[in-house]
Amino acid sequence: MEKGLELIKTEAEEGNALAICEYGDYVQRVGSYNGVTRNLGDDGRHFESYDYWMRAAAMGSIQAHFALSAAFHHDMYGYDDADVGVSRNHAARAAIAGHPVARFNLGVMEKSEGNRDRAVMHWNIAARQGSSSSMQKLKKLKNRGSVSKEYYSATKEAYREAKEKMASHEKSLALSAHIIN
Repeated sequence: MEKGLELIKTEAEEGNALAICEYGDYVQRVGSYNGVTRNLGDDGRHFESYDYWMRAAAMGSIQAHFALSAAFHHDMYGYDDADVGVSRNHAARAAIAGHPVARFNLGVMEKSEGNRDRAVMHWNIAARQGSSSSMQKLKKLKNRGSVSKEYYSATKEAYREAKEKMASHEKSLALSAHIIN
């Protein structure tokens, strides 16, 4: 086992929610080939990742809720249509806690169910958190006349501010780690 993975596993065993989630991500990736999830049959790796993500989610991990949402959305565990509700529940928990991709996904779920206004609300929030995918959705709606130019402009300005703030934060992290001069 590589050194970084050993550290993550040790931290997970000590109850670190972030490490537990990361180890669940690792276990899930072991069952992936070129980014395409395979049916692993009886080896149980997906169920093992589920256990790690559930533990981390119970400890409040936003990323674990997002991972569970994606897993249930893609029917990783081989259940039935009830997975949509479980997926939505975990996506909502992650979105409420500030996960912009989970918020974007909620918008997609709402749109697929015909709830355009709720989809727009989710994409607006996600865009204001820096989600470029949400801005693209809103731009398409603006071009179709489904969203006003004023609404789009206000969201676009908040999106720019969020991106600037993220870039500034990333730069300060890189400076503090002596990655850049």
